Amino acid sequence: MKQELIAKYPETTILLTDYFPNLAAFEYTVSQATNIAYSMEAIDARAVPEKYSGLRTQFLSFHHFRPKDAVQILENAVTTRQPIFIAEGQERSLTSMLAMFFSPITVVLSTPFIRPFNFGRLLFTYLIPIVPLFVWWDGIVSCLRTYSEGK
Repeated sequence: MKQELIAKYPETTILLTDYFPNLAAFEYTVSQATNIAYSMEAIDARAVPEKYSGLRTQFLSFHHFRPKDAVQILENAVTTRQPIFIAEGQERSLTSMLAMFFSPITVVLSTPFIRPFNFGRLLFTYLIPIVPLFVWWDGIVSCLRTYSEGK
């Protein structure tokens, strides 16, 4: 995918920003592609500085904002005439919540294939199953917090 993006739109740059930037994660991500950069400064999605223009994205994160803050994020994009794309992997529905009950099974089945290998991951997935429990809980809470269209 990233090679297709670079080939078709070589001028496109992806800028990673966050209110609490994880610089180590940003540096790793930047090392994986030539068209990715990051900001070391804290960026508040409710009031993005004018020097940052272009398509704003929120992947699997918009539900973490309180309603007042979510409105401010959208208002800021509209006021500054910047496009915004919000993608959530779940919705506030019974079907989505029921699907989350299978997430611990997915964790248990996929954990051995996660790289780099980590013994702690195995410990907290199989012997002390905290990871599957947290993934299940986070999924249920995320469904309950996800905004519905028009609300």
